[in-house]
This record gives sequence, structure tokens and C-alpha cells, in this order.
Amino acid sequence: MMDCCSFDRRAVQSGFRGGQESCRHEWDLYFRALCSLYPTLSTQMGYDRDNGTIEQWGQELMDGERRLLRHYIVKTTPGQKSCLETRVFHQHLKTRLGCMGVDRIGLFHKDGGWCVQLIDTLTHYQPYDSHSNMELARERLSKLPTAIRRYTDFLRLQAAEHLPSLRIVGAMRDSLRSALGRVRLELIPADLRESFQVSCLEPVESTLLTFLGGVECRETIGLSGLDASFYESAVYRHVTIDGVSVGDIHAFGVKEVSRLEAALDALPCVIDSGRDYRGEAAVDKYKEIVDAAQVHPHLSHLFGDLRPSRSCSVAEMPERHRAGGPLAYYSDSTFYVNTDLRHPEHQMEALAFHEAVPGHHTQRRIERDVCPGYAYRYHVHHTAFIEGWAMYTESLMPTALPAAQYGVLESELFRAVRLVVDTGVHKRGWTYDEALAYMKAHARITEEECSNEVLRYACDPGQALGYHVGRTVFRDIVRWHASDLVGLHKKILQRGSLPMNVMIRLFAKRPQGC
Repeated sequence: MMDCCSFDRRAVQSGFRGGQESCRHEWDLYFRALCSLYPTLSTQMGYDRDNGTIEQWGQELMDGERRLLRHYIVKTTPGQKSCLETRVFHQHLKTRLGCMGVDRIGLFHKDGGWCVQLIDTLTHYQPYDSHSNMELARERLSKLPTAIRRYTDFLRLQAAEHLPSLRIVGAMRDSLRSALGRVRLELIPADLRESFQVSCLEPVESTLLTFLGGVECRETIGLSGLDASFYESAVYRHVTIDGVSVGDIHAFGVKEVSRLEAALDALPCVIDSGRDYRGEAAVDKYKEIVDAAQVHPHLSHLFGDLRPSRSCSVAEMPERHRAGGPLAYYSDSTFYVNTDLRHPEHQMEALAFHEAVPGHHTQRRIERDVCPGYAYRYHVHHTAFIEGWAMYTESLMPTALPAAQYGVLESELFRAVRLVVDTGVHKRGWTYDEALAYMKAHARITEEECSNEVLRYACDPGQALGYHVGRTVFRDIVRWHASDLVGLHKKILQRGSLPMNVMIRLFAKRPQGC
């Protein structure tokens, strides 16, 4: 098993020095680079770059992170002008500055990007019930042709620098066509339909889809044929642990797959394949599990009196996210369920605990309630912390479903397989077929789900690594502080999501005799 103490030693030996002012300079550099990366943020987030408000957003993030940095200097080590936590943050940030090329490559995405979201929003979710909403829709439509042209130009520049993957471009094109096929013009007021046709549908067809149909592509799906630093930077961005190589993660994944497969084979449990849920039945079953978890007395043994300020609801995943999407996801106090996919009963508790309570909802909502620098963390996630915490909590709650332990181990195995496939695709040059074959042999999910997962890893290098690595760090920290589990959980949740190298320094101190 990976030992997070070894990560900490490597972080300490990195040799970075410097106080608060030098770190502020690094934050400034980072956020200027961040804002320059996303020319489409004005469309995605409702900001008007030409009027300077995107820069105001960047300034808000810088101010929030400066407050966060002061929190660690003042509250963690009072009276010290420079501390190890500051130096680790410094190292973390300098490395993240090297991630920009990966973010650029990631603009070609199998889900179709912001254009798909915008088409679905205007046709299914945009309210047209008042004069002000009608005017807002007209304003959005008037800006769309320019936004689509700029986005296409940006993709064209990116493709000239780094050829996109043929399979990913094909999936992106299919997603856009699927979004166009979902358009229901009858939902749009009659006096806006022509404008919608001219400003949205025609530019997507004539500009974006035409470009995607003729762009030169590479056959590979990973980054293995490109600059090696791209993938290394992506891995660091999501794992945020110093001194851990891609080879270390791949080897760790192979060992974990073998260990978990042996553990599953040793369980005297026969899974009832007929106990699968779909559609509204799956949503209702998850509501039952989440409602019970939110009032379960065992939460007091985990978090004392610390609770999120809002309860978690369960809802059907929007149609635009279901095709090619995951089983579920969490967003803004809601656990969204993909009703197009099957949900085996023995896996449902682990997934509900992961996405809702005590996983994502508990961590993200408490972070929003009490943590400094929340505006920054909302936009720049620390994957290994957020997903590692959620995965760690899958086994914390008492279970009520038959074969639930089997489901927890299957969940762990699935995340361990990700370590092997992600590094295999992006570092070892695995083809789509090789990655798919490994997933089918080990992940214990359907072929359709395997295909979706492989394309997901290809589109977002390194992201899938954060789950199992983060969970491993959390389990090591908890193992060394088991005498005060409630106190440890409170400290972790009240500090909010952090780079794992900072987590290790703050919490992974092996007690005497451990």
C-alpha cells in the first residue's frame, strides 16, 4: 500500500523556501494564467470578457486564495512568517503552472463542451415566462454566433499545436448532433424561433460541426505521443502529492487490482443479478438510502454535532448528461441519478454514501458553510481530496442491503482499475481497444460503461487517479489517529479541500508506537 509518510518526506525535501510575499506573487501568476486559459468562460459562466468582468472574477479568486493562504500561516503556525505549509503550497502552485497545456488539450471533449449545454439550456431549461426572461434570451442569442465562432477559432488554434484524438473528436461531433436532435422548437416562443435557428442551430452546423468534420486528428487517444510533461502535470494537478511518479501509480494500481480481485473472490456471497434498478425505481431507492443516512445515529460517532446546513436531495439526471454519462454525480446539494443505466442493488449504498452522506454532500456543504476561500475552491477543485474523501466514506456507514460489502469492494476495484487504465493510455501508449479490454477483464461493469470510462480518461488526463490515491491517503491518516475519529473528521472537514501534500503535512503525523 502507498505510504503517505513517504510522500511527506519527499515534499519536505523539495527544498522550497520563501515567505508569504513570494507565495502571493505565485498566486498572482497562477490566476493570471488561469484566466487567460478560458476565453469561453464569458459564455460558460455568464461573464462578459470585453467588459472586464472576467478579470474581476480572476481578482476575486486571487483575493480568496490570499485569505486562504493567510489562514494557514496565521492559524496553523501562529507567529511564524514562513512555515512548511507555505513552502508546500509554493511547490504545489509552481507545479500547477505547468498544467496549462493539458487544460488546452482538454477542450476537445467527448461530451461536446459548452455548446451542448447551451443548446439544451435554451431549448429545455430557459424560462420564457416574463418580459425580462425573454429579453435575456434575446441577448444570449444575439451573442451566440460570435461566441461559437470564437470557440471554433480557439479549437482550431489548439488543433494546430496538438492534434486532437480522432475518437474523441468523433464522440464530440456525435454529442453535438445528439443535442441538435433533442431540440424541441415548440418549447421556444414563436417570436424567438427564427432567431434561435439563425443564431444557434445554423452556426453550430455550419461553423463548429464543419470544423470538427475536417480537422486533422491523431489515431491515439492518450497523451503518450505528445510532450511528456503534459501528463505529468495533469497527474500532479489531480493527485497533488510531490515525488510520486506515473510509474509508481501504475504499479500501485496493478497491485491493488490483484488484491481486490482476490478479496472479492474470497467472499462467500452470491449476487442476485435480478436485483437491479432503473428509471424512477432507482431514484426512489436512492432517496430511501439517502434519507435514512441523513438521520442515522451513527453520524454522531463520525462527526459529533457537525452537520451540513442543508439536507441532500435526490433527483433524476438531466437528459443531456445521461447519454455517455456516469451512474450518478453530485452538484449543489443534489444527488443526480442516471436513470438510463442499471443500478445493481448491492452497489447502491456505496454509491449513495459516496455522492451524498457522508461523502460529497457532507464535505462540500460544510466547506461552503465554514471554510475560508470558498469562492476559489469552488472553481479549482483538489480532486484527490474531494474524491478521496467520498471514496473513503463509502465504508463508514452501517449497511442495510444484502451483499453491501461486496459492492464496496467492487467500487474499490473499479477505482483501482482506473489507475492502470489512465496511466496506460496516457503514459504507456495503450490504444482504445487495449484499454477497453483491460476494463472489461477487471472492472466488472458493462461494455458500454467501460467504453464511456475509457473515453472519459482520454478527455481528462489524470482526473481518475485522484479517487483511489486520495482514499489511500485518508485511510492512512485515519489509521494513525483512530483514537479520536470525531475530532479528526471535524478538523478535516472544517479546513476544506486541500492539496494532498498539505493534508499530509497537517494530519499524517504517526503517533508514538504506531
